[in-house]
Amino acid sequence: MEELRLILTVVGGYVSESDMYNNAFVHARVKVYLQEGVDARVFWLTNRKTPSTYLIEGVSVTVGRHKDLLEFIDQNDVEALCFHFFDTKMIGVLDDIARPFPVFIFVHGNEALMWYERIFPGRLSGVIPFLKFAKYVMVNTYSIQKIRKFLKHTKHNVQIVCVSEWMKKKMMENWRVPDGQNIHIIPNVINDRVFKYYEKDPEQRFNLLMIRNFSHGKYAPDQAIKVIQSLSKYEVFSSMKIRIIGRGRLFKKYTSLLSDYPNVEVNHGFMSQREVAEIHKDYGLFLCPTRQDAQGVSMCEAMSSGLIPITSLNTAIPEFVPMKYGIACKSVDEMVDKILEIIYNPELFKEISAECSRFIQKKCSLQNTTEREIRLISELAKV
Repeated sequence: MEELRLILTVVGGYVSESDMYNNAFVHARVKVYLQEGVDARVFWLTNRKTPSTYLIEGVSVTVGRHKDLLEFIDQNDVEALCFHFFDTKMIGVLDDIARPFPVFIFVHGNEALMWYERIFPGRLSGVIPFLKFAKYVMVNTYSIQKIRKFLKHTKHNVQIVCVSEWMKKKMMENWRVPDGQNIHIIPNVINDRVFKYYEKDPEQRFNLLMIRNFSHGKYAPDQAIKVIQSLSKYEVFSSMKIRIIGRGRLFKKYTSLLSDYPNVEVNHGFMSQREVAEIHKDYGLFLCPTRQDAQGVSMCEAMSSGLIPITSLNTAIPEFVPMKYGIACKSVDEMVDKILEIIYNPELFKEISAECSRFIQKKCSLQNTTEREIRLISELAKV
C-alpha cells in the first residue's frame, strides 16, 4: 500500500475534553488511522465565526465554517475526504471545491432514513419534542432531496460505506442509489484491545448490565424496564445483580419504576470506553432491546468483553449476533425466557459468552473494519 498523504474526516460534531461522547466512534476510527501510520485529521464543520484548533488523544481537530474548510483543503495536501452524517452543509462545501476528490460517505443511519422511519415511542410526547420533530421532518425531507441530487450530478468520485447490509438496503432505497461497486459494507470497529475477552465465571450469569440512551424510544427503554419487572416475579430474581447506566429525558421516568428493587443499581450519565470495559468484567448479561439499529456498537462492545446480549430481532441486529442461540428476541416475554434459560444453564452461559466474543471480534476486528477502510481509501485515492 502506497503511503497516503492527508485523510481529512469531516463531521458535524466531535469529541472534546468537555464531551467525550460526541461521535466517539468516529474518533475511535481516526485514532486507528493514526496508529496505522496515516496522516489523519478532523474538521468539525460548524457555524462558528472564529475558527479554532485543538488536540485530543493525538487527533488534530479544526473547528470552522464552510469557508474555513475550503481554505483548509486548499492549503493542505488533502488526498481524500471522509464524511460522517452527511448533510446539506457538507454538500455545499463539495459543490464549491474546484477539482474532483475521492469522497467517502460513511452512512450510520440518521442521514439515510426517512423521517417516518424515525418515529419512536416518546418522541412526540410533549410540546417541545413535537416541535423539534416537526422541524426535523422539514430538515430531513430537504436533506434527502439534496443528497439524491448531489449523488446524481457530482463531479467527485463518491464511495459510500455502510455499517451493515440493512443500512445499505435502506440507503439505496431512500437515496435512490443503484447497487454498484461504489457501495461498501464495513462495520464500525470494536476495539478488542479495550474490550478484551475474559472467561466468565458461571456466577456472572446472574449479573445483568444495561447501558442505554434514554432520549426517546429508539433504544426501547420501556421494553428493558418491562423485562426487569417480569423477572422480578421469579424466585431467581433475588439472586440477580442489575445495573442500569444511561441518560436522556426519559431516564428518570423509566428508572423510577425500579426504585422498589434493592438489587437494581441506577447510574445517571455515561462513561469512557475504558471505564465501560472495566464494568463489563463484573457482568455476564447485557440487556439491549432496540427498535432500530444500524449496528449496535455498545452491544458489540459488550459481546467482545464476553457478555451475552439480550436484544431484539429487527433491523441490523441479526448481522451482529450469533443467531443460533436465540438471543435476538421478538418480544419482552422471549427476552425474559432467554435470560432465565441462560441463568438456569451455567454451561450454556459459558458457551454463548465465549461464542459472542469470538463472533464479534472476527466481524468487527481492526483487520475487517478500519484497516479495510484505509486500504479502500488508498486504492481509490491513487486512481
